[in-house]
Amino acid sequence: MRKAALLLLALAALPTACALHISGLQDERGRQTLYVFDDEHDAFAAAYEGIVAVIPDAPVKASGGPMRGYSVAEKNLFTGGDEGAFTVSILPGTGRDRGGEEVFGYYAEVSVKNEAIGGRLAAKKIYRAIAENFGRDGRAVEVDRIRLGKYRSAAFLRSGGERADESGGLTGSTSLAGELTRLNELRLKGGLSREEYEELKGRLLRQ
Repeated sequence: MRKAALLLLALAALPTACALHISGLQDERGRQTLYVFDDEHDAFAAAYEGIVAVIPDAPVKASGGPMRGYSVAEKNLFTGGDEGAFTVSILPGTGRDRGGEEVFGYYAEVSVKNEAIGGRLAAKKIYRAIAENFGRDGRAVEVDRIRLGKYRSAAFLRSGGERADESGGLTGSTSLAGELTRLNELRLKGGLSREEYEELKGRLLRQ
């Protein structure tokens, strides 16, 4: 019994041979889907909500650059170390629908590097949660082939709700995703109880 428990602990801490990368360029049924949003930041808010639904106690940081999105590290329950650094990218794309019309929308990619056994499962759960939120808040359109597009907004989100333009200068406006990031960070620092966090998050999502 003791040997079996030690073996489980060792396996939980053991990284797999390769990183996992899940892309919206091809879903489980072999189709390519773009999600159309009226506002680009709604796509980021839907992705953020999907992340914290799967890993509610992990700090989520917004990241800019050519592939905008979020990064998050989950703690291994056995070792106390990082389970793996998850990267979630929200990418713009174009494609032609079944009627031949060009469509602009967004798709998600989730990856985890040097993950332990639980990392793959968490990455898949994050991707599915984001896909569900995309389908709820956006309009899913099947296209022939997704080609990488350009972001509609000149600003990307930084941790804490600030937005920076492409040159790195801060702008004064905030977004829903940024507000959600700030709320989660405040909760992790003890500034909000879980009940207060859920209530404030609900208010933001209902606006």
